[in-house]
Amino acid sequence: MADHVAESGAWLSLRGLDGANPLAFLAALGVLRLATVPDEPRPRMRWAMREGRWTPLLSTGDQTDADLVLNRIGRRLGLEDPKRDTRWYLSPQFGGKIYKNLKNIPPAGFRDWCLRARSEARLFSRDAADFLCAYGCESVTTKSEGAIAPTKLHFIDGTSRQNYLETAKNLHEFDRSQPRHIKESHLRSALLEIWKYEDNRLGFRWDPADLRQHALMADDPSPLPTQTVWGANLLAFHGTTLLPSFPVGNRLATVGFLANSSRQSMRWPIWEPPATLDVTRTVLGLTAGDLLSELKTRGVVQIFESDKVQTGESGRAIWSFSPARAVGL
Repeated sequence: MADHVAESGAWLSLRGLDGANPLAFLAALGVLRLATVPDEPRPRMRWAMREGRWTPLLSTGDQTDADLVLNRIGRRLGLEDPKRDTRWYLSPQFGGKIYKNLKNIPPAGFRDWCLRARSEARLFSRDAADFLCAYGCESVTTKSEGAIAPTKLHFIDGTSRQNYLETAKNLHEFDRSQPRHIKESHLRSALLEIWKYEDNRLGFRWDPADLRQHALMADDPSPLPTQTVWGANLLAFHGTTLLPSFPVGNRLATVGFLANSSRQSMRWPIWEPPATLDVTRTVLGLTAGDLLSELKTRGVVQIFESDKVQTGESGRAIWSFSPARAVGL
C-alpha cells in the first residue's frame, strides 16, 4: 500500500522494525514511549510501506535524525549514568525474597509494590506504576499457587532457564566496560538495520523466530542456543507499558489480547496518520475488541494477529508467538 500521508517536517524511518513482527511492534511502542520526554516536542509515529513491509516512521519535530532519537532514548534508559539506576521494580523484594519472575508473586507483596509505586509516581516520572500495571493484578490469582495472574506476555517463567524480571534487569545493565552488556549500538542496529540475530539469550520470546517446533526441524531445538536482538527486546519491554493488564470478572485480561477466544492471540494495529503516545494508547485499547470499523475511521489501515503457541512437554513447555497473519478491516 502506498503512503498517502503528506510529510511535514523530518521523519526517521526505523527500517529495522517490521510491523508484522510482534517483537518489532512492541519495540516501536517502546521507542515512542521513551522518546516522549518533558519539555521536548511530543514525538509522533506513523507507519508506511517501505521495502515491502510496514515500517514505523518517527518525528520529534522539525529535525529528526537517528542520533537525536537515540540520545533521547539513552537518557530515559540511563545509558550515560548506569550506576544511578533505581529501577527496583525489575528485581522487587517481598518477605526477604527477590522475585525473578512474575509467577509465584503473592498478592500481598504485589499490593505493597503498587502502593510504593503510587507514592513515588509523578506526572512525568511513573515508570514503576506503568510497569506494575503491565505485570499483572493482585486481585486475580492463579488457582494452583494462589499467586498473582501475570500478563499474557509472560512467556518466560524459568522453564527454559530464563526468567521474565531477571531478563529485564539484565537488559538494563549498561556498563560499557562489559562486552556482554547492552550499548547504544544494540539500540541503533535494532532500529535502523535488518536484524542479524547476533546476541545470545536475553529475550522474551516475543519474536516468531523463537518458535522452533521439533517436528519442523532436522534436529532437536532444545539444546540450540537462542539468538536474539537485545536492543529490540529492551525496547519491547518498555513497549509493554502500553498494554496493561486488568481484571475482568475472575480472570486477567491484557490489552491487545482477544478476550473471547478459544485461543490466546494478540492483535495490533498499523496506522497511517501521525499519532502521539496518548493517541496510540487509545487505539491499542480498541484493537482486540469488536470495534474494527471504528479503528478504520481513526486511520488504522492494517491489523495483525499472532497466536500464543505452547511447545514442549508438560512441565517443560515454553511459549512463543506464531508468525503474524493479517486481519481484514
